[in-house]
Amino acid sequence: MRITQAVQAAAAIITGIFITFSQIHDALIGNMGLVILATGFAISSAILVAKNEGRTSNIIKLVFYVALLIFAIVLIVQLDQLWFFGLMFIWPFVNGFFEVGKLFTSKPGSVSRKDSALNAFINFGLIVAVSISGFVSGIDPVAFVGFFGAYAIILGVHLGISSASPKA
Repeated sequence: MRITQAVQAAAAIITGIFITFSQIHDALIGNMGLVILATGFAISSAILVAKNEGRTSNIIKLVFYVALLIFAIVLIVQLDQLWFFGLMFIWPFVNGFFEVGKLFTSKPGSVSRKDSALNAFINFGLIVAVSISGFVSGIDPVAFVGFFGAYAIILGVHLGISSASPKA
């Protein structure tokens, strides 16, 4: 079992459940979900750094997730909706490129490479969904938060399955 992916999966599932069962789908709920997700990803990156896998990429991931966590907490206090929409592009864009980087550094045909490819696809899929929604119906917080919740559930299920994979 890969503990870092299990932590990320738990954070993503908790985020998706939180958004799904929230009565209001606005930027505040989206930012709270982003705080939960960023916390889980920061913890998993800290685990990698602590396990003496302190490669530069893991340290960069840790710094990014902690910075995003702090930024999302500040946005919760300010109730800023426009910045939440920006974070809906920043989170999957940077996270997707982390996965693309892992894709190119993994051995061809390995399980890690396949997982990274699917994670990158899921992250860039969120960007496409939010972009199409924005062009079709304008900036709609309900749609953006809904897409983020669906993304969190899909990502959490994938990470949970891959963390428990016997080939892991």
